[in-house]
Amino acid sequence: MLRISTSSQNMRRSFSPVNIAEIRLGIELMTDAKQKQRATATFRRMRRKPLLRISAETAEVFGILAAKGPRKNNLAECGLGRI
Repeated sequence: MLRISTSSQNMRRSFSPVNIAEIRLGIELMTDAKQKQRATATFRRMRRKPLLRISAETAEVFGILAAKGPRKNNLAECGLGRI
């Protein structure tokens, strides 16, 4: 489960819309039907959790931090090629 470093109990159980999109992408790329079914059920349970608000400022900060991190140019390099 995704953990966000904060003292707030609610924040540690929250996801951003971006997390949801990334997880859904991973599920859609799965080829094993049984694994995909289990992941979809887990995803539905996760969707019941609160979503963090993403603002333009959040997106801007993410862009700055992402530019300073390692470059991942394709799904295989990001680890998604193994799903």
